[in-house]
Amino acid sequence: MLAAGAALLLMSVPADPAPGSVAATPPASGERSVRLTPLALLDWAASNEGSHPDLAERAYQALAGDSDVRIRSEARYRLAGISARRGRLTEAAVLLRHVLDEQPDAQRVRLELASLQERLGDEEGARRTLRAASAGQLPKAVARLVSRWSEALRSRRPAGFSVELAIAPDSNINRATRSDTLSTVVGDFTIAPDSQARSGLGVAAGASTFRRFSLGGDLAVVGRLTGAGRFYRDRRFTQLDVEASLGLEAALGKSRLLLEGGAGQGWVGGDIFARQVRATAALRRPLGPRMVVGTRLTGLAIDNRFNALADGRALLGELSVERALSSRSGLLVTLAGERFHARDAAYRTTRWEAGVTGWQDLGRFTLFGGVALGRLRGDEPLALFTEARKDRLVRVSIGGSTREIRMLGLVPFLRIVRESNASNTAFYHYARTRSEIGFSRAY
Repeated sequence: MLAAGAALLLMSVPADPAPGSVAATPPASGERSVRLTPLALLDWAASNEGSHPDLAERAYQALAGDSDVRIRSEARYRLAGISARRGRLTEAAVLLRHVLDEQPDAQRVRLELASLQERLGDEEGARRTLRAASAGQLPKAVARLVSRWSEALRSRRPAGFSVELAIAPDSNINRATRSDTLSTVVGDFTIAPDSQARSGLGVAAGASTFRRFSLGGDLAVVGRLTGAGRFYRDRRFTQLDVEASLGLEAALGKSRLLLEGGAGQGWVGGDIFARQVRATAALRRPLGPRMVVGTRLTGLAIDNRFNALADGRALLGELSVERALSSRSGLLVTLAGERFHARDAAYRTTRWEAGVTGWQDLGRFTLFGGVALGRLRGDEPLALFTEARKDRLVRVSIGGSTREIRMLGLVPFLRIVRESNASNTAFYHYARTRSEIGFSRAY
């Protein structure tokens, strides 16, 4: 869409030769050695990309470590173009990400990165990159083109697969109370140690795959299979959730509509905990080039295999607003509400939750953090209690990733989450601190 921009130079370079020189052997004369300055070698490689792409690639690789940020940025940009043309899309995206780490105002590079993300099937990442580009300085003609691109953007990839893996220490793997007694209307009971809060070191894993079938125009049917779990040495606390879904994607003017149905199952300790059937309607609409609003309405039918009294139906509504504050920072605000109608009135609840998440790029580091507040109320007291359930949830998260270390197109990240749920019902009163140390996309 903006592929023609790849033919333009990223930025101007100084007219005077950079200090130092590089030895090169031009293909026209393989028997004599020529000393070239980095700038001269860059010019030679650019003029010989078509006739001698392998030699040009080697030249760019050598210049990618040059001490002059403008020369190494130009070399990485052109090297990304060669990698993309040869089908090495992830490698190309990582190279462009490195350019942006040092040259955050290079908006043409950001647009090329969005194009690669689209080709890689990362539609949401491409949209976020376009919003970041719009937050910077763009010529009016380019800004209009970016706006039209963002409106029309949809993944063309017919199929995809992704995996996430992280080490996950947790101070409370079973979300249980730390109290050893339970006060009820008939007296105090002792809580067994196995039912109290337990800490543990586990592995958090997630995987998803999709297959898209185009119906022509902006219509497509998408099938998805997703799974996520936390696995511990003590299998009693291992959790696993799997869902299969089928949905219809369509464009409504500037908006994107998703109508989807799915069925899933969850396990705890190797035993089936719950089964559910889901129906979802979601709509996303841009509000200007830097902001997008999303709404989602979900209906659930839940079959609780551990407690038949907790079988029921749920209705969940969500609203999100994401805005690029600059080309290197952004903010996401979310609001959700849920009504759960269980078979037994004591398990019927109404809850809401609001959260704010922000992120900031600092060179090759990305920092992020967020806070969420929630409330939950039960309709009637559980047996042996005098009051209906009342919860107050506070969740704070911080973390970051660094692109100084790369492996197979992935970079390491660290996330720390502190969660506290204050409840008048001891079963639901808990606090936990969990961490995740893993890898995410480098671009």
